[in-house]
Amino acid sequence: MAAGDASPLDDSRQYYGRFFQSAASAGDDNRARWVHYAARWCRVDLLSYLVQVCGLPANKPSAQSRVGASPSHDAAAVGNTETLRWLLEHTDSHISDVDDTGATVVHLAARYGHLRMLKWLVTEVDGGREATHAQTLSRALPLHLAAMNGHLDVVKFIVEHGAM
Repeated sequence: MAAGDASPLDDSRQYYGRFFQSAASAGDDNRARWVHYAARWCRVDLLSYLVQVCGLPANKPSAQSRVGASPSHDAAAVGNTETLRWLLEHTDSHISDVDDTGATVVHLAARYGHLRMLKWLVTEVDGGREATHAQTLSRALPLHLAAMNGHLDVVKFIVEHGAM
């Protein structure tokens, strides 16, 4: 084989790579894609591969589910700080990104009682403190969502950090 010629192995990598990218970008009935599942399953290794190697988007509009959720919303909903940190640092995801209800990752962390994640978002991420003042389309603050779901520790933290 002459220098510069592609080997059969290179051809198969390209073929299967295109196939995998096509399959990985397909969504389920809720338009959730593999990047959503990787975020939900707390699999930073898989998420990194899908985004950095396969070139799949990790943020809106092409990576949103039927309800407008991005993988960062999924990571916040399950409370995986490591996954959310990776998304915010390595993709175009931002703390102020909203889903179709106007909820940010701060709203979801508060709603589901993920105090450790909320502490990190509010104290270490640019815009985190301000995000505690963000309202959803129904005018709910993260404080409201935490209180409605009985997360007293989250309510106390938000109040102590100036959400009132």
